[in-house]
Amino acid sequence: MAATRIERSTGAGIFGIDASGYDSARADYPAEMFDAVEEYAGGIRGSRIFEVGAGTGIASRALLAREPARLSLIEPDPVLARGLQQAGFETVASPFETAELQARGYDVGLAASCIHWVEPERSHRRARELLRPDGTWAICWNVYRSADIGDPFADIIVRRLAALPLPPSEAANRHYSLDEAKHRDDLRAAGFTDVRFHVWRRERLLSGEEMRALYASFSFVRALPESERMLLLDEIANLVRSQFGGSAPNVVLTPLYLARAPAGSNETFHS
Repeated sequence: MAATRIERSTGAGIFGIDASGYDSARADYPAEMFDAVEEYAGGIRGSRIFEVGAGTGIASRALLAREPARLSLIEPDPVLARGLQQAGFETVASPFETAELQARGYDVGLAASCIHWVEPERSHRRARELLRPDGTWAICWNVYRSADIGDPFADIIVRRLAALPLPPSEAANRHYSLDEAKHRDDLRAAGFTDVRFHVWRRERLLSGEEMRALYASFSFVRALPESERMLLLDEIANLVRSQFGGSAPNVVLTPLYLARAPAGSNETFHS
């Protein structure tokens, strides 16, 4: 476990440093995940949705394809927000905590691989303010490196990364998104009900350059001094070539938490 953590505030600017690299290296979310959100929410078509930390629009594009009546994207990174606006999305360039959106104006809220950059209690309270009573709050991640799940590359690399300052999403032994009890407790403490948990597993093979590009998109790698970052990325690419014959496994887990906003809630959020 790393002795230090990357500050939450880092997430508001580090991914725009190489937006195209991030977008090309990261995996899409499985269609089954959006199916689960749609079923739980009673439909996406014609609904009003806000998405937190939309980034380069990986989840946004999949949401838009399901024809919501409104899709409002919240993105604090100014570079990423401009990219979303240029792509035609309704975008609020602001941190989630202070984004100016209509209270009780949304049927569904989604946070994809981003909510760890906001303090959990504040993020859930803010979601409650924006959602209509009985609205759906969905939080998900794509997790690319998990030890002891049948991914031999991850088994090696998580030990190598343990000495680095890691992001708030990293728990002692695994990605914190996989801690079902913690997230159920956090959501219930925030007043959400009917909490449900799903996880999908996908397996793929990546070349050395593809694995290098994937790790180059991670916040904790981008935060390293350039010389240290290049050495680590070279090591990752060489590991794929030397120990995996040029094509290494990458198991992607996609955990999803669904929760329902309480009916008749009238509290307001203060930043």
